[in-house]
Amino acid sequence: MLSLLSWGACMTEPGPWNPVETLAVDVVGHDFRWSYRLPGEDGVLGTPDDLRASGPLHLPVGADIELRLTSRDPVYQLELPHLGLKEIAVPELTFSMEFSTDREGSFELRGDEFCGYSHPSLITTLVVESQAEFHDWLDHAKRAS
Repeated sequence: MLSLLSWGACMTEPGPWNPVETLAVDVVGHDFRWSYRLPGEDGVLGTPDDLRASGPLHLPVGADIELRLTSRDPVYQLELPHLGLKEIAVPELTFSMEFSTDREGSFELRGDEFCGYSHPSLITTLVVESQAEFHDWLDHAKRAS
């Protein structure tokens, strides 16, 4: 189980908030792109207050991460080259990638669909940022949804 604890505190005032130590993110391949679902204020993934995002994936530094991959259409592959990790996303199945975010930075998040050629919309960025910046991103994602 993940523990976003009460990141909602950052919605009304800057800190204090509890650091994110573990985080599960649903990653879904569809229409030749990735979308993400993160836990909302209740800290539980799979409930009505979940946050949905696309584009670059933001994660907090110093956390244990589980990306849970699936697909709504063809079979995709997700790769994090800087970690040497690759996994597939298949409709009606879930595969996981687990890693720790031990340093801040922007890293390539590569995707591919198994149709024989690459789709640029499946290539994006993994942004590992400070806990404060991650909470700001969550706040922005909440306002955008």
